[in-house]
Amino acid sequence: MLLIKPKSDETNELDLALSQAKNNYKPVYKDKSSHRNKYVSVEQMVDSTKEALDTYKLSLTDGIETHVFESAEGIPQILEICTVTLTHTPTGQFRTCSAVVVPTKNDDINQAFNGGVSYKRRKLTATILGIVEEEEENNKKETTRITKPGKINENQINLLKKLLKEGNHKEKYREIIETYGALDEIPWRDFNHIIAPLK
Repeated sequence: MLLIKPKSDETNELDLALSQAKNNYKPVYKDKSSHRNKYVSVEQMVDSTKEALDTYKLSLTDGIETHVFESAEGIPQILEICTVTLTHTPTGQFRTCSAVVVPTKNDDINQAFNGGVSYKRRKLTATILGIVEEEEENNKKETTRITKPGKINENQINLLKKLLKEGNHKEKYREIIETYGALDEIPWRDFNHIIAPLK
């Protein structure tokens, strides 16, 4: 059985540092293209987040783990797993995203494997850093920007406004504004905690 620990026993300091770092990410645009579409490279993601990660003592590492095992028929099998880890260096707290590498369709097995690694590494890096691709139109030319995610959406904002108004929670509203600055700046992780006493 393959065991890759997804996170440290505690992640509170890591989560706090990442939440703060996200607010300082730089925008990133599609800089690479394949025969099918354009995409943001890992290098672009790293460049856009490195300064913020360094400021909040976060370290990003990645690699390939090779596991050899026998199938039910006793035939040796090789499994390649791509991993990306984010570590809070002062505390050692970490989170790891991993995925089995499946070669892309290609006659050259080495090229196909490398293509599979690049794809998994890109997706895992975006996932662990909490960044998403957003498409927009700019002079009819499609671009992609890495945006800062993690905030509550419009439906959640409207629900919160409704609960605050119906319950006449002026003090709660003042507390929220003092803490986050605006309703649309509330992290999604805090949403349920905030609305629980309002229902």
